[in-house]
Amino acid sequence: VTGEVARLFLEDVRARFAVVTLNEGEYWDVVAGVAKLGLASGAIYDALLARCAANAGAEAIYTLNRKHFARLEDWMGIAVREPGK
Repeated sequence: VTGEVARLFLEDVRARFAVVTLNEGEYWDVVAGVAKLGLASGAIYDALLARCAANAGAEAIYTLNRKHFARLEDWMGIAVREPGK
């Protein structure tokens, strides 16, 4: 997509959802936790998303990539589900 189309898409998303951020300590806790679990690579992004969801009070994360998030389920205290299941 073009930059303009991406901007319009993100503008629409921004209008519909709240932005959730982590502070420095929370971010570091996630990085340290992922390392302690022996995970690497994209797992850090999954863990950061899970922490944001937990901080926002979400009861579950819905993903088509359940196996990547399932390993964080107990640690983050948030359920991981597949859409439609």
